[in-house]
Amino acid sequence: MLTTWSAPWKGEPRAFLRSSGTVLAYFVGFGLGGLVFFALFNHVLKPLVPDASPWLKEWINLLSTGWMFGVALAAFLLARAKLSAPERRVSIWQATSGRPAWAWGLVSAAAWLIITMTATLVTDGPSEMGARAAAYGLMEWTVLLVTALACIGVQAASEEIVFRGYLMPRLAVRVGAVAALLISTVLFTALHTSPGLWGGLGVAMLGLCMGVSAWRTGSLLPAIGLHVVNNVFYFLYEPNGTNADVTWIDFALLVVGLLVWLGWVEMSHRQRSALASSLSN
Repeated sequence: MLTTWSAPWKGEPRAFLRSSGTVLAYFVGFGLGGLVFFALFNHVLKPLVPDASPWLKEWINLLSTGWMFGVALAAFLLARAKLSAPERRVSIWQATSGRPAWAWGLVSAAAWLIITMTATLVTDGPSEMGARAAAYGLMEWTVLLVTALACIGVQAASEEIVFRGYLMPRLAVRVGAVAALLISTVLFTALHTSPGLWGGLGVAMLGLCMGVSAWRTGSLLPAIGLHVVNNVFYFLYEPNGTNADVTWIDFALLVVGLLVWLGWVEMSHRQRSALASSLSN
């Protein structure tokens, strides 16, 4: 499916410059968005709330994430429209010409939520999860959840669009599908580094499995579902956590969970393909 996805870009003039400029625009947009937000925070928000509560700090952090990645995504889409040859502006959502199956992404998100919560219960136990749930009231949690779904949804979806929906098929034209998958995964991991071996390996495994999902299915929606839920859950559960906190047990549970999730993706993809084939006949 990745070969199909990358086919429209074969033979594109100045392809390397076009794709490099488009991806670069994403990172430039992210940097500019960060500068604007933190200038606004230091000169407007911080003086208004000098003694912000932990809840408010988490909420502002979510807003900063959504804003920076929103600007980055807007810059990427603008650069893609300007730098892509008109006849080669193919879908970055899926390799096929059919309509995206949004429900597939929602089911993927629900599946990963179940897997993640199960793994967290195994490592932390219900008491620690309960203590975190008791940190805020219902209204505060509702606002945080809605904000997280919106802001982290933009963050996760933008990364999938850039790394799996754009960069991976563009690389596949030049270096082949396997190398494109590995290169995009390495770049994705490098941009999420923080101290901690197991945390870094966990990011690499997430990137690799989301790339395999897009490669096998020709759609970004299952990977976006996983990515959004994963980031929302851990931001709300461990807002101050880093990759340095990840242990080998956490990593092992992550690998098991990803294999289960990939198995479900493969099975559902085959079922969808068989159904589409039977309907076309």
